[in-house]
Amino acid sequence: MTLTLTLTIKSLFHSICNLQTRNMLSLIVIITFLSQASSSQTNELACPEGWERLDSKCYLIVTGKPTTLNLARQDCHENGGKLALPMDKAENDGIYDLYEKRAKIIKRFWIDAIALDENFPLVYTTREGQELNFTQWKNGQPNDKNGCGFMGTDLGSVSVWVDIPCNWKYDYICETKLQENKKGTCSF
Repeated sequence: MTLTLTLTIKSLFHSICNLQTRNMLSLIVIITFLSQASSSQTNELACPEGWERLDSKCYLIVTGKPTTLNLARQDCHENGGKLALPMDKAENDGIYDLYEKRAKIIKRFWIDAIALDENFPLVYTTREGQELNFTQWKNGQPNDKNGCGFMGTDLGSVSVWVDIPCNWKYDYICETKLQENKKGTCSF
């Protein structure tokens, strides 16, 4: 009986050790998995919430609350961007397409093109005075001295630029660069 009891105790002890070993192994596997998952986080470029991506930039399309160019610029700055300015035909058309999907009535929005120089009132630059490397002026434009540029529909032409007084009110589009956005993070 003592031999049987000894064997039974040894067997029970051996079973407990095996169970603890299996639990330890399970725990090690779980820790290893979680460690690999957290180290496999990738930094991807993404747009801020509410902004739309087009190639390497993000755009905030603001419709339904027309405002002056200066207030549009201020709002863009407060939202972490600047007033949009297309750099080529593809971006020009892409921005217009993004806008057109959201626009209800007004089919015009401010862009960062302005004539600031009193001596050259029809020379358009950015607000910071940088030369415009690309333009999409409608025929006969610009023609308003010291005006501001908008893009949109004008007498049947679409995605063209037209200049008008800066105190008129239109929709606007802000732009910003893509931002780092960590993917693969756990929220617990």
